Amino acid sequence: MAKRTRVYLDVAVAKRTLGRVVVVLRDDVVPKTCENFRKLCEGAPGVRATYRGTRFHRIIPGFMCQGGDYERGDGTGGQSAFGGKFEDENFVLRHERAGVLSMANAGPNTNGSQFFITNDATPWLDGKHVVFGHVEAGMEVVRAMEGMGNADGKPKKRVHIVDCGVLDPEPVEPVGVKGTDRGETQRNNAGTSDRNVEGVKTTTEGGDNGPQADPVEERPGEAQEVDLESMNPRQRKFFELRLKLNQARNLNNKAVVAEKQRSENPGREQAEQKRKMYEESKKKWQDQLQSAGISSKEAYRLETSEQAERKYKKQKKKDESFGWDAYNQDSTYRAYEKRVEKMEPDMETYERMKREDGNFYQEKDTLSYGKAPRVPEENVERMVNEFKAVEEKRAKFSRRRAYRENQDIDHINKRNEAFNKKLDRAYGRYTDEIKANLERGTALPDS
Repeated sequence: MAKRTRVYLDVAVAKRTLGRVVVVLRDDVVPKTCENFRKLCEGAPGVRATYRGTRFHRIIPGFMCQGGDYERGDGTGGQSAFGGKFEDENFVLRHERAGVLSMANAGPNTNGSQFFITNDATPWLDGKHVVFGHVEAGMEVVRAMEGMGNADGKPKKRVHIVDCGVLDPEPVEPVGVKGTDRGETQRNNAGTSDRNVEGVKTTTEGGDNGPQADPVEERPGEAQEVDLESMNPRQRKFFELRLKLNQARNLNNKAVVAEKQRSENPGREQAEQKRKMYEESKKKWQDQLQSAGISSKEAYRLETSEQAERKYKKQKKKDESFGWDAYNQDSTYRAYEKRVEKMEPDMETYERMKREDGNFYQEKDTLSYGKAPRVPEENVERMVNEFKAVEEKRAKFSRRRAYRENQDIDHINKRNEAFNKKLDRAYGRYTDEIKANLERGTALPDS
């Protein structure tokens, strides 16, 4: 009977225990990667290479929880149980749902001790990270860990593994394909056609003789282990056709589920595309900075004039003067723009005056430096009219409180007015009733 390794991770936040996460390892698909994880979970006493005491240094809600760096604890260290790094075994399993256990790496064939658990489906990681297991129990603990994350990946509190180890293996019943005639082969295949055959393990020297299924949801305990050497050519051909049929069925199920999700939540796909575009543009920008040898503080050196203008406009909208900050550079510039917004310079007259004035381009050491130019009378008249308009506007402006004839003035300043409004909200209806009774003469006597 084939068995899959089961390991546990006891997780805590600071000094508070969250619970246990039980993980099933796919030894039947990626045995070396699973052996590496199992050895690091077991950990010998006094040996540093173990997950016990390590922390999840990177947690991003809606994405994943990453840990396993027993050397530095910040994602820059962590060798494998075999020493150094080891190659990517295969990419048969997919990041198709939350709770998938996968290897973190720094590029192809750089697997060490770091791993991550997905918080959602992450199909863009397929073909880049080796999936080697899934969460069997304790998904609520993973969700609690996710709640400790941030968009930048830095956890709000220390999330660490208190203890870890290996549990009793998960039994998986092998389904043998036997028989010498076509009828018996069809009966055996028909009995297992609806099963998840993603974990099929072949024993021939040539490796996989058929495609691996790609299920919508992995169901532990239903994988098959088939000995192809005991089959005749007809049985083997029929078995390969059954694998292709199951793969097509699972792909169709995935398409149906994806279409249902799109219809129920149309904005989710757009949000996912925007997030991918943002991550790609951010990575591209970081690559440009790195290739140019510029730090993030000097990133403005790579900005175009259009980008700088857009950035300035955004900053201009947000930068509002307040109180003692009323005379900062931005508010002074806005006041200048407000004063000159009605001025309409006549560029033709300006150019003509420059041509007529022979001393316009003279240096400051000449006798004509500082001499006022000849200004037309109509320009002087326009300037005087603008000054008069400003004076009239100032004369009309008043900060006095507006007079309302039908409103009782029961306050002496703004603070007193706010206090009276609070009293009116609490006791206004009683005051109105007493006032009406007094006016009508229906108030109760004192005795």
